Amino acid sequence: MMRLFYGLRLPSEALHSMEQLQNQLRAQFPRARFPAPETFHVTLAFLGDTPVQRLDTAKRVVNALLPAPLDLQVSHWGTFPQEKGEVLWLGLDPSPELDRLHRLLAHRLQEAGFPLESRRFQPHVTLARQVPFASPDTPRKLPAFSPFPLPCETVSLLRSHLLPQGARYEELACCSSKSPV
Repeated sequence: MMRLFYGLRLPSEALHSMEQLQNQLRAQFPRARFPAPETFHVTLAFLGDTPVQRLDTAKRVVNALLPAPLDLQVSHWGTFPQEKGEVLWLGLDPSPELDRLHRLLAHRLQEAGFPLESRRFQPHVTLARQVPFASPDTPRKLPAFSPFPLPCETVSLLRSHLLPQGARYEELACCSSKSPV
């Protein structure tokens, strides 16, 4: 079994901005867990544990996407509740193009026989996990930032390796708006 998901690779300029915000969070929440900046991504679809025999099918799905370039914008903080503390993320402005790509990917996955997630698509980039928010007001005390662009051109099929020091992602296939890879 392999833990698989589809995600958007992020440009270095945006990664730098996100890393600066993450460094501010490190000072504010020293006991939280922080993913390495090189692992930042926007998840499009999570397949979870997938039999190795399905890998070629999963690769064909991403290779058939041919996404258009996406001009996204990071604009706000958000959280997801978890037992050990909140997941803290940067959210994206609504994007019809991103929604269209997500629906196309979901359709192709369903056609290929992969189960779809039931939760609503919430495009985001996770900056911290196990954040011990002391009160409901804590999110209002997060570092302020000006919205910044997040141009994305590549959809990747990624394998997640869960390690004690944090997840590591291995790109298994990708498709770019510049040219299929």
